[in-house]
Amino acid sequence: MGSDMKLEDALQQLKNVAKQISRSQLVKPESLKQLDDLYHAVKGEEFKTMLGDALAKYHVGVVFKKSMTTLDKASDDINLLLRVCWNYSHASRNIGEELGRVGMIAVLTSSLREDITSQELKSESIVSRLAILYNCATTGNKKLFRSSKSTETLLFYSKQESPMINMIAILTLSYIVDEENAALISADASIIDMITSQLEKAVASTNHKVDGWTAYELTVGLKNLANNADNTKIIMKKDLLPPLLQMFVKGNEDEQEIAGETIWMLSFQDEVKQKILKDESAMNFLKEVSKEEGSVAETALGILWVLGEKKLPVEKKREMKKHIMISYQWSSQTLMNQVYEELTKHGYNVWMDIHDLNGSILEAMAEAVENAAIVLVCMTQKYKDSPNCRTEAEYAFNLRKEIIPIKAEQDYKADGWLGALTGTKLYIDFSSLDSFEGETFDGKVDALVKEIEGTDIFSSKNENTTDNNTSNGTLSPDKNKNQNDKSTTEQDGDEAVTAWMNEYDIDSYCFDQLTAKEMRFLSDIKYQCPEIFYQFLAGDIGVRKLREIIKISSAVDHFEA
Repeated sequence: MGSDMKLEDALQQLKNVAKQISRSQLVKPESLKQLDDLYHAVKGEEFKTMLGDALAKYHVGVVFKKSMTTLDKASDDINLLLRVCWNYSHASRNIGEELGRVGMIAVLTSSLREDITSQELKSESIVSRLAILYNCATTGNKKLFRSSKSTETLLFYSKQESPMINMIAILTLSYIVDEENAALISADASIIDMITSQLEKAVASTNHKVDGWTAYELTVGLKNLANNADNTKIIMKKDLLPPLLQMFVKGNEDEQEIAGETIWMLSFQDEVKQKILKDESAMNFLKEVSKEEGSVAETALGILWVLGEKKLPVEKKREMKKHIMISYQWSSQTLMNQVYEELTKHGYNVWMDIHDLNGSILEAMAEAVENAAIVLVCMTQKYKDSPNCRTEAEYAFNLRKEIIPIKAEQDYKADGWLGALTGTKLYIDFSSLDSFEGETFDGKVDALVKEIEGTDIFSSKNENTTDNNTSNGTLSPDKNKNQNDKSTTEQDGDEAVTAWMNEYDIDSYCFDQLTAKEMRFLSDIKYQCPEIFYQFLAGDIGVRKLREIIKISSAVDHFEA
């Protein structure tokens, strides 16, 4: 198969192979060989992503899983199947999600557990299985790993002599550990030592890679582990500030973002604060960058805020009516916007960033917290893992604001710093709702209103609720007019686009200006005219970073309206 195969031809061939696989009970070796050849024939990560996304549409995961449990473990066919799953789940988040959904995590964990007492399998086979688990872990399948009891198995492989095997196991663990089993990581400092040592080598190299791992991937693992305070103490025994700051200063956009977020997360610990504060060059850099514009500047501002070096300028403070502030992570935006609308209907003055944010994100947040009578904290794993959300919530706590927790993720129990902050407070559980309307949703809203009324702060509703000043947290007349002028179908379409953006963590770009019809068309041309699709992303929308292109390309397949 030629190495210069056109994408359209590769997609057509893949479509034919995928149809054959989806109609079969077991995947045939010739089909696996075709998929393997197609993957290597197409050049460019974004095009490999499109192949993976197209394969996921045919739900081949079920057949792959059955074949994995049926084929001889020592056969060439099983090794080819593992290689195909490894490559395609690396290229496509959708394939990783598909494999997790059909139960492949449990199958792979079970086979790796058997390998602990068996010498039948070669290390190549073990590496393949671990690599697939790692790719599945990066899609956020933490609950599936927990139900498959993968942690102890991965801990075993994290201590093997093979650098490749133990590093894959360690980085997979970084995605799936939670506060309950974080002690298993902190109890063995060698696990964190391995990541920190490799990160130092990667940053020092010319291509920011070591043993196949990029500095970005290693820093993500480090940031994941830093969500636990005990792990942070071990991390900071290493002198990691220099390499992280080097990435933050000189890295590409992805490296700058993850390095900044990691420093931000680490800086919540007093020991780390003191190290940064004593580093004159680091402080000078953070202060200079914070004066600029863009995400890197906002991150620097956030770090300085946590360090106590950034205060809201007096001239920028403005009097705002006391309000209820909604604090949430963007994946919960659709739910929390519905809560915003309902509380507004009840006559409360509510602040939410998508309606009231102006200027610097951090400074707007500070004003919102300072002028809040009550802060609603939307509890999810992503909220807990976000340094931005932690800064917001801890600022509210330190100002002794009344905090009402809202549970927005099923099976999530607030832990770590978020568990300490919300303590034994009664939370309102919105996590099990199938929709944001009907008696069940109304009942949750009523429970929230009752809790608000019970705080004594809002013993009566705000006066002048018809005041349309933009600083009071209510919608302006123009915004109301725009909403009322839209047909029900158009409103539903707009909500579908917004819900899609929130679910897949898509930054705004211009997607929030697209209608549902335009989004469906975009999904169609991705496969019919891929060149036009990518030209639209890069030229019209302005998506430049490869990771964003890959994420958006995969997410487009899931748009429904």
